Amino acid sequence: MVGLAFFSHRSLWTGLFGLIIIAALGLSAWWWQVGGVPELPAQWAPIEMASAEGGGTLPEWASPETCGECHAKALRDWRNSHHAKANRSVSSAQDAGAFKRGQSVTLGGITYEPKRVGGQMWIIPQDRPELIEGHPEAGPLPAVGVIGTTPLRQYLVPGPGGRWQTHAAAYDPAQEEWFDVQSGEPRQIGDWGHWSGQGMNWNANCAWCHMTDYRKRYDIGQDRYRSTWQAQAISCIQCHSGMKTHVAQARAGEVASAQLTAVQHMENCASCHSRREELTVNDFHAGERYEDHFRLSLADQPGVYFPDGQARDEDFVYASFRYSKMGHAGLTCLDCHQPHHGGTVLPARNNALCLNCHQTGAKGAVIIDESAHTHHASGSTGSLCINCHMPQRTYMDRDPRRDHGFTSPDPTLTRELGVPNACSQCHEDQSLEWAEQWADTWYGAERRGFERLRAQTLHALEQGDASAVGSLHELYAQDQNAYWRATYLGWMRQLPIDRQTVQQVRQALASDLPLERAQAVTVLAELPGTEAQLGAALDDPVRVVRLSAAQALVDRQITLPAAVAEEYEAYLEVNADRPLGLWRYAQWTQAHGEDTATLVGLYERASRLDNDSPQIAYNAAVALDGLGKADRAEALLKRSRLKHPDAGLTAFGLGLLAAAEQQSEDAIAYFKLAIEQNGEASPERWYYNLVVALIQQGRMQEARQWLEQALQQYPQSQHLRQLIRYLPPA
Repeated sequence: MVGLAFFSHRSLWTGLFGLIIIAALGLSAWWWQVGGVPELPAQWAPIEMASAEGGGTLPEWASPETCGECHAKALRDWRNSHHAKANRSVSSAQDAGAFKRGQSVTLGGITYEPKRVGGQMWIIPQDRPELIEGHPEAGPLPAVGVIGTTPLRQYLVPGPGGRWQTHAAAYDPAQEEWFDVQSGEPRQIGDWGHWSGQGMNWNANCAWCHMTDYRKRYDIGQDRYRSTWQAQAISCIQCHSGMKTHVAQARAGEVASAQLTAVQHMENCASCHSRREELTVNDFHAGERYEDHFRLSLADQPGVYFPDGQARDEDFVYASFRYSKMGHAGLTCLDCHQPHHGGTVLPARNNALCLNCHQTGAKGAVIIDESAHTHHASGSTGSLCINCHMPQRTYMDRDPRRDHGFTSPDPTLTRELGVPNACSQCHEDQSLEWAEQWADTWYGAERRGFERLRAQTLHALEQGDASAVGSLHELYAQDQNAYWRATYLGWMRQLPIDRQTVQQVRQALASDLPLERAQAVTVLAELPGTEAQLGAALDDPVRVVRLSAAQALVDRQITLPAAVAEEYEAYLEVNADRPLGLWRYAQWTQAHGEDTATLVGLYERASRLDNDSPQIAYNAAVALDGLGKADRAEALLKRSRLKHPDAGLTAFGLGLLAAAEQQSEDAIAYFKLAIEQNGEASPERWYYNLVVALIQQGRMQEARQWLEQALQQYPQSQHLRQLIRYLPPA
């Protein structure tokens, strides 16, 4: 039948739909699959945590003591800070209590005994005869490094290929007990979040924000880290640039200091205190633009935030603050925090910090009457600003953190959407209706109309309700906060693109916020005929925009200018120790002539990095089939389905493989299964392929029924409508 064809995984649909949208899901590695567990050293000899190829010692000009010659108070403040204690080697003096005999902790059914033997601290799994050699939990693990001080310490154990892993057995120094940092969540070897996985790899995920002058130095070909650093923990030169010159000038009596703007100071903090993707390899320096080195994670990624903007997963506060009214008004970290000890500049426990502005009108703050505003007795728990506007959420089982979104509690949204609210968290003995009544009586429902619309819209979008696009456009038009506008654009990218989306994307391309421009570029990537606009974005002064445009053009198989290609390849190399990053790197090298054997190894490694992700399995299978390895692609998808039998995406992939081999009945069965498992979230291409397969088998009535169902969900789809002409009249 001429003109009728499947949307093929081999072509990645570049001829019809543009790109396959790849979701950046969890990324992990079972890195013990190759090489086995490091052997127990002879006579349990101590192992030290050391920088590769020397280093690990600060030069004299960079020493905190040198800075203290002039900045004595700053040095004293820093020495007692979390920054100064962010990372260290295990020591008998500081860790003896954690490794005293008689302690144990159980993780995933395995009981560990922390123990000191000779001069080394060990985390030892108790006898498990079913564990085999090569299993990461089969033998004693030397604890050689420590992340953090309070409220918990995570211990680092060595792994193959220069790796250091943060073990899930953590220590609470206040309670003097070990606990499961993953709160009993069942995680398996190969999962992103298992302590042996890439999600718990120190080199890639922890070190840059816990060390001074850290360099990851990941070798893609050898799958090995050769990480280096100047000092453990965060010392002066990590946050202050140009210190060598500054020290020389100070000693010559010619004191000069680089003056950063308030925003530059904040972006310096944000380089660590944010959830983000790295665009460069450990290359940010104080005073540089955040978006030249990082892509901030926003609330268009389901699971990171609640629909009302409260942090759900770890966001490390920067994006929350940028979403907030105070962040939008121009406040920065240093308005509330002292930079060297990290505490607040005034006490928060008596509202002095908040009332410093909200009682005086400083920095344009709304003046409030404390008792009239809180409706709670002065000095009570309910009268504290932070308890209502910065509610706590506990991460890592023992680490309570305050939300920096400065949202207002709204019990109505709890009833409608299930988001938490501070009223009910405090008044656990009262009903939700009670909290809702008092909140509306005191503060009025109408005052929160816009925030409620935003929460309701984002919740609907998270549930797959494409009809929320109208209110999404309304939010974009009304919201003055560019970070929220960037978030709305991220959701528009995931929906059918209409005329209003195009208009708002054009508006966003002129935004002063680089992240909003970058998000607009990702929407352009979903529109045909936008090559000229994407090409223009390659000249943007900010890297995050250029890389967004480069990715879109690469996916369209358009050659990049040499300078942009070099920048894009460097970005791919930075993220090649993550599944999506490695998959993209392999795609890039494939386009530039890499041999098949190497490519197969890269794609299969990408799938192993997270065997818990159906999306990564699908991506790798697509690539393997494109290399003529359909048998390996099929095996990969079937392995993924053993772990996730309800994942529609892998069923769809198996359907495409079957269709390519002319196994039409198998293809139809897999396509139906995919749609059944994904329900209303099934993409239109899944319906398209099913209808094509049915038509080719002559099952016209069934094809019509499925096409009608598809058009109810995607009434504007021209690709689906073109199939009508292949069906006999009803």
